[in-house]
Amino acid sequence: MNKRILVLLIPFLAACAGFKYTPGTNSYEEFVLGSDGAWCWFSDTRAIVAGDYLYTGWVKSCGSIEVVERNLKSGESKIENLSPSLEIDDHNNPSFVKLKGGKILVFYSKHSTDEGIMMRSKIVGADSWGDEMSLKLNNLEGYKASGYFGDYEGAIHNLYTYSNPMYLEDVGENGRLFLFWRGLDYKPNYAWSDDRGETWSKGFIAVSSKISNRNQRPYVKYFSNGKDTIHIAFTDGHPRNEAENKVYYMKFQDGAFRNSDGDILSELGGMPVDPLSADLVYDASLGRSWIWDIKADLDGKPRIVYTVMPSEVEHNYYFASLNDGKWNSSYVAYGGRWFPSTPLFAKEPEPHYSPGIVLDSVDTDRVYFSSFTETGYELFTAVKRESTWDSSSITENSAHNNVRPYSFSYGGESYLLWMQNLKYVHYTNFKSRILLKKMEF
Repeated sequence: MNKRILVLLIPFLAACAGFKYTPGTNSYEEFVLGSDGAWCWFSDTRAIVAGDYLYTGWVKSCGSIEVVERNLKSGESKIENLSPSLEIDDHNNPSFVKLKGGKILVFYSKHSTDEGIMMRSKIVGADSWGDEMSLKLNNLEGYKASGYFGDYEGAIHNLYTYSNPMYLEDVGENGRLFLFWRGLDYKPNYAWSDDRGETWSKGFIAVSSKISNRNQRPYVKYFSNGKDTIHIAFTDGHPRNEAENKVYYMKFQDGAFRNSDGDILSELGGMPVDPLSADLVYDASLGRSWIWDIKADLDGKPRIVYTVMPSEVEHNYYFASLNDGKWNSSYVAYGGRWFPSTPLFAKEPEPHYSPGIVLDSVDTDRVYFSSFTETGYELFTAVKRESTWDSSSITENSAHNNVRPYSFSYGGESYLLWMQNLKYVHYTNFKSRILLKKMEF
C-alpha cells in the first residue's frame, strides 16, 4: 500500500478497527540504556551532559527511582537506585541540572503528595549521590493571607508533582537556581536559590487566571539557555478538562516574567501571570492541545512543538516559531491516537497521551516524533523545508512501541533517548525501558 494512502487512512482505521497492528521483529537491544524504566514529559531536564558524562534517569516498574551516569566516550554506565520503591507512577521521573564547579543536582517527587520534592547532589564523576533532602516550598499561609483565594472555603490543593530545575549562570555572584513544580492550587509554582540549592526562597505561583479555577492546572514546559533566560510554554490546563486548551508563551529574563516583546508580566516574586497577558501561540481553533517541548534557536528565539487533538483518536503534531514578533505554526505529522494499551471493553483513562514529539537539541528546525504505523508506534525525524517537513524513519518493524522521545547533544552532535513499551496500560501499570541512540544525518 502506498505510504501516503496509509497515513490518510489511519484515522479511519483507528476509529473503526481499534488501532490494530502487527508487531515487527526489531527489538533494538543494542540501544537499551535502562532495561526497566519509564518517564513522563513534564519533569525536565530529563538528561544533561557534564564533560563526557550523561546523567538521566527513570521510574522502574516497581516504583524505584534509578539514575544512570553514562560515559559517552567509553560507553560505560553506572546505574544507582536513589529511592527504592518510591511509588509506581511514571510522573515521578528525575530531573537534573548542572551548576558551576561541576555540581549536579537531581530532583524527583511522588505524584500529588505532601511529601515535597526530593533533592540530591554530587560532583561530576563522584562515586555516589549525597543524602536526600525534602523541599516543601508551597506557600499556603502566605497566599491565604494575601487574599489570593478570596472567599473560597473548600480544600486547597497543597501537594507536589513534577520537578523542573533551571539554572541561570549569569544572574548574581553564584548564578541563580530556579525550581518549578506543580504545587499550591494545582498551579505552576517556583522558588529560587542563590547558594546552589543550600537554601531556598518561599514558593510563588507562576501562572493563574484572574478568575481562578481551583481545579484548573496549567501544564508547562521550560527551557533555560543556561545564562540569563528561561523560555516557558504552557496551556490553560489538562486537555481532559479544557475544551479549548490553548498554548501560551512567556520568558523569565532580567528579573521578571515577560512576553516575547520584553514587556513585564510579573516581577520575580510578584503576582501570578494571567495567561491572557502572555503570548498566544495556538488558539485551539483546530482542537484542544497539549504542550510537548520548547527550545531556543541559535539566535535565542523560542521554538515550540505541541499536539492538536480534533478528537481523541486523532493526535496531530505542530511546530511553532516566533518570526518578526508573530507566532506561526505549521503542521508536522500525524501521531495516531493515545498510546496506552486500553484493556478490552474499558474506557481509556488517558486518551490525550500522544506518543510524543520533541525538538532536536542541535538544530531546532528538526524534530523527532512517534507515530502509529502498521507495526505499532515507530520513531521518525523530520526537517523543516520552508513551509513543508521532510520526514524519515528512525525505527522500523519494531517488536515494541517506541514513544516519548527526548533529545540532548554531546560534542555538537544529536542524541536521542526514548521509551520503549513492553507493556504500558497506565502510568501506574507499565513495563518499559529507555533506549539511547546517536543520530547521524
